Formats: sequence, structure tokens, C-alpha cells
Amino acid sequence: MKHILGLRQKLSLEFGGLLLILLIIGIQSIIHLTQLGHSIDIILRENYRSVISCQEMKESLERMDSGILFMLLGEKEKGTEITRKNEVVFEKALQIELNNITLPGEGERSHHLQDLFNQYKLTLHKIHGLKTSANQRETYFSKLLP
Repeated sequence: MKHILGLRQKLSLEFGGLLLILLIIGIQSIIHLTQLGHSIDIILRENYRSVISCQEMKESLERMDSGILFMLLGEKEKGTEITRKNEVVFEKALQIELNNITLPGEGERSHHLQDLFNQYKLTLHKIHGLKTSANQRETYFSKLLP
């Protein structure tokens, strides 16, 4: 006696197999999309840190420039306080950027920025040490402003 499956049972088995294949593919797709989403989230978070630190560096440089202008206008103590405070802010933001290198070439540019800021600091400290306002103005306009 042969056991013969009817047409209904054959179709049910075939559609059941197709449904199982679709289910497996769907689950794999969900798993891959979830992993991709986590990777994108990490990339965005790391790049966001770089953007924020660069913005902080830019703002602190603007404030240091304001501090120098205070000094040139005769408010040496206030100007010195502003420049010193924002020098620390800049260095902290730069360190965050140096520890958050995510893109090709970003490390070289960040280290170049660090070198430029070290030169800026030397000139800034030179201005603090200059006695006359004329020498401070000349150093500011010839070295720091550019």
C-alpha cells in the first residue's frame, strides 16, 4: 500500500516550505539591519564629538581674540583672564579631537592644528609679556590675527 499525498497536502507542504524560507530571510534581514543601525549610530556619535570639539575650539579662539583686544584697550587683567581661561578650553577640546580620530587624514590635520595652536600660544604669551601697547598691537596684527 502506497501512501499517496493528495493535491491539498502537496500544496500545503510546498507553501509551508516557501513560508519557512521567507521567514528565515526576513529574520536574517532584521538582524543585519539592526547591526547596521548600531554601526551607523556609533559612527554618528563619534563624528558628532569631533564636530562639537571643533566648535568649542573655534569659540575659545574667538574669546581669546577678545581677551587680547581687552589687553590692547588697557584692560590687561581682564584680557589675561579671558585668554588664559579659553586657552584651557581650547586645549581640552583639542585633546578630545585628538582622541577621537575616525576618518582618514583626520589625525594628521588634528596634529597640524595642535602645532599651529602651540605657535599661537607662544605668541600669545609673548604679548602678555610685552610692556608697551604699541608692541602688543604690532605683534597682534602681524602674528596672531593672520
